[in-house]
Amino acid sequence: MEELSRCLNLPPSPKQLTLFDAISLDCFMTNSKLSSRSDLPRYMLRRIMLLDTSCRKLPSIRQEEAPGNFNSKSLSFLDEEEDDDLVHPMDIFLYLFSISTPIFRQTIVNQLAKCQLSLPLITHDSDLIETTLNHFSFETAILNRYVGETDAKCFSALKEPLPIVSFIRIGGSDKSQKSELLNIILNIRHDYFSYRNSPGSTRKRLLLDGTVEIAWYLPKYKENMKINHHFIMLNLRGDSNLFDKQSTFIGQISTLVYVFVSLSKLTQEISNQLENIHRTFKSKVIFVVYKESRKKLENIPNLLENNNNILPIRKNNPSDDSDEIAASISHHLDKTNILPISLSQCVDIASKIGIVCDFDKNDFALKQQCIETICKDFPKSIPDGENPPPLANMKDKLLPLQRYFKSWADSNRELQLPISDRTRNMDEYFHSAKEKQDKARSSQIQELLKPSNFLCGIMDECDKHFRDTHEIDLFFVLLKDNLNSISRKFLPILYNQYKRWITESYSVNSESIGAERDAKQNKAKSCLMNAAEAITHSSLGIEHVFREFGQIYEAVIASNDAKLKASVKGKLKFPPTYLPEIAVHLILHGHSFEIVNGDDNHVPLTWVSDVLTKLSEIVGPDKKLFVVSVLGIQSSGKSTLLNTMFGINFPVSSGRCTRGLFLQMIPITKELRSKVGYDFLLLLDTEGLRAPELSGGLSYKRDNEMATFTVGLADLALINIKGESHSEVQDILQITIIAFMRMKLTLRKPKCIFVHQNVGDIQAGTNLMIARRNLIDTLDEMTKCAAQQENKELQFSHFCDLIEFDPEQDVFYFPSLFEGDPPMTSIAPGYIEKAQELKTKIIANYATKDKIFQSVKEWRKKLSNLWNSVLKENFVFSYRNILEINARIELDSAMCCWHSNFIQAMAAVKSEFINKLYNVESEFLQDTLQDINTHLIRIVQEYSQFEELNDYFFVQHEKKVIFEQWKFSTELYFECCKKKEIERIRKDCETICNVERQKQDIDNKFSICRKELFIEVRRLFDIHNDKTYFDETGIVNSLFDTFWKRWKSSFHYVPVESTDISNDLRQVLVEYSRLKQLDVFKMKQPLILDKNKFKLIGMDEFDEIYNILSILHAEEHCYYTIIDYQQSTMRKLVNYFHLSKAQNSNSNQQELHCLLNDQTKLIDDIIKNSQKMLITRLSILNT
Repeated sequence: MEELSRCLNLPPSPKQLTLFDAISLDCFMTNSKLSSRSDLPRYMLRRIMLLDTSCRKLPSIRQEEAPGNFNSKSLSFLDEEEDDDLVHPMDIFLYLFSISTPIFRQTIVNQLAKCQLSLPLITHDSDLIETTLNHFSFETAILNRYVGETDAKCFSALKEPLPIVSFIRIGGSDKSQKSELLNIILNIRHDYFSYRNSPGSTRKRLLLDGTVEIAWYLPKYKENMKINHHFIMLNLRGDSNLFDKQSTFIGQISTLVYVFVSLSKLTQEISNQLENIHRTFKSKVIFVVYKESRKKLENIPNLLENNNNILPIRKNNPSDDSDEIAASISHHLDKTNILPISLSQCVDIASKIGIVCDFDKNDFALKQQCIETICKDFPKSIPDGENPPPLANMKDKLLPLQRYFKSWADSNRELQLPISDRTRNMDEYFHSAKEKQDKARSSQIQELLKPSNFLCGIMDECDKHFRDTHEIDLFFVLLKDNLNSISRKFLPILYNQYKRWITESYSVNSESIGAERDAKQNKAKSCLMNAAEAITHSSLGIEHVFREFGQIYEAVIASNDAKLKASVKGKLKFPPTYLPEIAVHLILHGHSFEIVNGDDNHVPLTWVSDVLTKLSEIVGPDKKLFVVSVLGIQSSGKSTLLNTMFGINFPVSSGRCTRGLFLQMIPITKELRSKVGYDFLLLLDTEGLRAPELSGGLSYKRDNEMATFTVGLADLALINIKGESHSEVQDILQITIIAFMRMKLTLRKPKCIFVHQNVGDIQAGTNLMIARRNLIDTLDEMTKCAAQQENKELQFSHFCDLIEFDPEQDVFYFPSLFEGDPPMTSIAPGYIEKAQELKTKIIANYATKDKIFQSVKEWRKKLSNLWNSVLKENFVFSYRNILEINARIELDSAMCCWHSNFIQAMAAVKSEFINKLYNVESEFLQDTLQDINTHLIRIVQEYSQFEELNDYFFVQHEKKVIFEQWKFSTELYFECCKKKEIERIRKDCETICNVERQKQDIDNKFSICRKELFIEVRRLFDIHNDKTYFDETGIVNSLFDTFWKRWKSSFHYVPVESTDISNDLRQVLVEYSRLKQLDVFKMKQPLILDKNKFKLIGMDEFDEIYNILSILHAEEHCYYTIIDYQQSTMRKLVNYFHLSKAQNSNSNQQELHCLLNDQTKLIDDIIKNSQKMLITRLSILNT
């Protein structure tokens, strides 16, 4: 190690490498030239992190010389002897591996496994004379292989039992290329092992000798395969005579051992070693020798007892030699009776031999035992067919707070934008939603008072190592691996159940008929849905733990009960208020952080905001960010693109891998910081759009919200496209355009880059010029449409007015990601090259010191405001693109017109019916009412405007394909309107009938009572002629009171239901705003300052109406003019209220519609004219 440090001009005791160090960006990333040998380790580390398969092939370093300046050193390449200062690439790699932290070693192993390169299973430190089995470094290594012809499985590199085929050498090298032959066996087009003729390779090896490298042979089964087995390949570097521990270990664990024998100098020592191997190795041993040298083995008679032990090969013919070895491997694996073992089972064998396990050296065994204790409550197996699966149930029990978050999130959306029961008073509506939220938080607090052992164990570890960030990092890495292991155990079983139900559903379609088939189909469909839901709910990862942390924090923060908080703290053994600091420590150790909850599609804003606030405190409030996000269709390679460009580890796989939105922080070195002007690069990885798991309107709304949120947060948005077509992303960008306008996000323009994946044609850039031009023209046209819809056509006429984009410079074409047959595929060099080209352009060109960057605090505020704006927007996000939006607006406008005409026509019918009822005798009221009911139904059904509208939009219109999706809902709306109007008119007529009957009954009884009263008074006058008697006794008044009470008690008066005019106003405004796509429930602070004058009427209801009117026309640049018209509208509404109340009559909603519509048209005209004047004035000022 000391000699290597001297050769590379490195410090003798370097600091340990961490993941955060490895992913940091520096000037070296934008300049590939190497100026000295000391740059070589950093160069290799960068290439490893970027998944470059050539990362272990080092470029040469030469001092630049002036042209024509030839000297003896210029001809040094003719020297036969190598420069003593040249360093073998594998020595540099092992140097990096040795100075890395244990956690970062896991990352290195994972990166090399993705590159399909050999990994260091055993390393040898000649300075310490210590041999180490790197067991812990392989803990998180996950591989894939086929099981049968079509089924595949992922497995742990440590725990999967496979045959082990090892290769060692005895004696010095005689130019037989062992590692080269192994490369050809594994993959003729790709080198797993470095060998003598590899670029940059040297004869001199300082650290490599004694290393045991490992690779996996896991091809898909095909006919005529040379080797039809999956196996592990071990390769001991150097002369095995010098590394007894490694040789013995290989002999104990291997199924086959191939010993390359150098017979050029067959000494007695080598002969003894060969006999010892033949005698002591438990595995089958095959000696590989050159045919020309085989006679020398006659001096070792024990080796010739069985010719199967000898494999002769030819010199200088590696292709044929590899075929011989491959045939031998296949032959012996077919006949072996040695059971395969896993690498984990090799730990005890290594310990007995004297090989130290890194797991024991760092006390990882105790930490792993702690993790297993914490996770002990998770189920160990899954009974076949059990529903719901035990893992989903157990996850709900061990992480219970997330069950209540969906309810809280739904209520929060209602608070921001009510979506149901809009006729209710808003105070009642908001109170109900707030009660749901409080109930959800209360339930969460109750769960925290009886926390699970799993949660208590995690919080206890956080408490123990709160100030030791490396221990916290290690704990969560081990926990993550354990949780992933649990998921890997259960998910394949659930997928098999799902596959079984798919097969059964197919068989039902082909075998059954009639009602029996329908019943079986329904059962299969139900089981399929349950199986799919079980797969979703059984997904378990570290992100679920942090979601729970977020809910713990928000529940405790929301509580106002100090005693309850103290009780929760005591139960959890760790203050929940410290959880944001834990999250920040992990972010600064290279972990990703979830911003949008992928299951509930909601941002836990308090948790995220406080984590970012703590991040700002720790890194410094003046640190600047450059934010890069990626957006694209599901499975288009978004996460892979970021991983390849920046050396990070967002999870990748086919299907819906990423859920929600994740943040990853990358530091910028001081040298590069002075050039670019920011301190951290913030990467945002999003879930895929247009996921098959989500369908219809739900998919559009979720996708459009995610796209707007992601692009709005970023300084630079990568639009990832699979193939050449822009169609799907084009729709998303259209929605983003109009959302930006509506949410007033146009002040800070993000930049947009299109990345086309899997485009191999080198002429793609030229051939697709027309397609790019058409895309920009389409986006420009959609921008104009959106601007017109938002009355901003003079401000925005091009896509670039909202999102910065250059169609010539900001489009990249990437070749295919992989080369080779899966699962033994590596990332194609062309893809790596393009990814680095894009990254260099992002760092060097798109983010420059001249730009203004946000601090963490500013970005946190932007995130909060943007998310609240997304929650308040409803209409735009529900549609596929601007064409659909405009179509819906056109249909709603026609519906609004139809509704107004229909109400007006029904008002005339109602007036005619009421006049009939007023002019009919009481005994004919019931018959007249029945005639009216019959006549009313006939008139409503014969109302022809609906048929005309239906025929125009759904039959004749040029966009009828778009309108078709709303045909059913439109018909339903019209039917509901008809039924509602019939019921309202019928109710009013019945009320009038009842009133007329009661009036006639009252008049009749009053006449009778009056006659009786007169008769009684006259009788008294006949008896008592003296007027004084009546004055003194007051008998007449008493008699009148008696008769009056008897008259009142003789009939039952049913009071007429009072008219709720304020409710009528509310209903009209809500219906008007819905048809006009206005969100009247966005309770902003109204612009009206003169509202107090209307409180003189003493009606609190008008505060709400007044706010709604303010929102309908909130335009600041024509503020005072609009105030006058809004006040005029309010006066008319108030006068209408008083008139209706004075007449005690039912309000006519048609009159309210007309009043509101007339005033709104006036105000809209004012807004448009004012905008034109404002733009004209601004343009004059700018000139």
